[in-house]
Amino acid sequence: MKIKRSTLEKILVFIALAAILFVNNGRVSLWDQDEAAYAGFAKRMIETHNYVVPDFTWSFPHRKPPLHFWLITVAYRILGVNEFAVRFFVALSLLGVYLMIYFFGRRFIGEKAAFYSAIVLGTSFFAPLLGKIAVTDGLLLFFHTLAGFSLLYVLEQRRWIYVLWFYVAVAGGLLVKGPPILIFVGLFVILLFALHPKRMNLIILHPWFFGWFALLPLLWWGYRAWHQNPDFIRWLIDWYVIRRTKGAVFGQTGPVGYYLATIVVFFASYFVFFPAAFKNAIKALWEKPKNQWFLLGAWMVSGWFIYEFIKSKLPSYVIAAYPAIAMAIGYQMVKWSEDVRDITLMRISAVLELLIVLSITGGIAFFGRTFFRSASDFGQALGIAVVYLMLMVYGLGLIWVGRILEGSKILILGSGLFLFLTLAFVLPKLDYLRNAPERTAQYIKDYSPQAQVIVVANHFGDPPSLPFYLETYMPHARLVYTENLRAIDSIFNTNEKAVFILNEKQIEYLVQERPMLQYNLIQSHAVDRPSNLEYYIIIKQ
Repeated sequence: MKIKRSTLEKILVFIALAAILFVNNGRVSLWDQDEAAYAGFAKRMIETHNYVVPDFTWSFPHRKPPLHFWLITVAYRILGVNEFAVRFFVALSLLGVYLMIYFFGRRFIGEKAAFYSAIVLGTSFFAPLLGKIAVTDGLLLFFHTLAGFSLLYVLEQRRWIYVLWFYVAVAGGLLVKGPPILIFVGLFVILLFALHPKRMNLIILHPWFFGWFALLPLLWWGYRAWHQNPDFIRWLIDWYVIRRTKGAVFGQTGPVGYYLATIVVFFASYFVFFPAAFKNAIKALWEKPKNQWFLLGAWMVSGWFIYEFIKSKLPSYVIAAYPAIAMAIGYQMVKWSEDVRDITLMRISAVLELLIVLSITGGIAFFGRTFFRSASDFGQALGIAVVYLMLMVYGLGLIWVGRILEGSKILILGSGLFLFLTLAFVLPKLDYLRNAPERTAQYIKDYSPQAQVIVVANHFGDPPSLPFYLETYMPHARLVYTENLRAIDSIFNTNEKAVFILNEKQIEYLVQERPMLQYNLIQSHAVDRPSNLEYYIIIKQ
């Protein structure tokens, strides 16, 4: 059976999007804090057979509902305990989001627009990176997207199968991160019910009855966790609900407009379409009849607007809005290719996008040299940036003269190439800037493979990646966590083969009494703070 050329092209495009998601996922070390903590939770679940309460060294504030950790344990059993396994299901979830946008979105915005929308999200500057860092938001986006499309299908067709999809999505989202999916679907239902003429179709959802079924998996897990550790459930409610509604945590805050600014940056490659798409989607909320723009606007506002007024802020909090933003951009592409009515706005947006792209490439040229160990590595990164700039200028030029789809394809090519080449060739070369924990574990494995005890006395930043890599590289060694100088000294005086991971003050203390003591320093930047990680390693045979 022959495959149509158009179908083959679409298959190849989705393979390319998958390549962006999966490339080098096993070569780049774990990111602190969250990703390394989640990797540790899954590892400890397998070791202890306790799949209810997540627990790992230095990971207390990163505990969450367990679905994400359960999936990592599945990947560990199939692929082994490694970085690729940690990121596997998150990357797969993002690919699922792209496919949903294409297969489900084409009913509402047309096949061509849905196809372009999937590519826009897959080559934007934020969503694909969620596949490279196994935080919960990539998996949560899958459930957000499934819930969003399920609502649109219920509104359109009022069939029970879509009600089932909707509550499966809500149940999954609750088991990943708790309240965020309720905020999104709650606001989305309210907007659709208040403003859409087919509002009565939503009655089939019967949330007062079926909503409890969506809550059951979370309640079952919460009941089990409460019996094991009631303090954990109390802390979870306080940390993830009460504190984040009252104020910022970890200093993660920003002004009103923060999220709109991040959206502009993350969709910078397609900014030429964003102002018109944003305007049409927001304006459609108040206009009649309720068309495709209304659906996109309601989805976008439900996933974004309320978070502008919450003090605690991170870019990933509004990830539920990203599929709608991508679809609005893809829909605008196709609409302008058919009839450019607002050519002035399009050209102003093209100029602004050119300035954004110039800023990106200029920033790489000006600041990039300080991050690379060799001139050739920097030259490679700069070359990628220059190719990106040239393609974007060419694409924007085509759009300026009205060749919208041709220009859009060039923008897609430029953004996709930039992402893939950066992730494939540049990111691994920058890993040394932050991977002191992994290099420390590797150093101990290479130079003291028979170590019986490893004393972790340097607790600066408490990066979960350090215990994760120490346990993975040295599974037979006993890990002792202490900052007490007398305890360190007493272990040093035993006959055990020991390795000490110290800070500067601790090494000075030991060297005072043992002037001939040999040590090695491994350092890198700390991901979550401006200071450096500095590990002074002493090997006592």
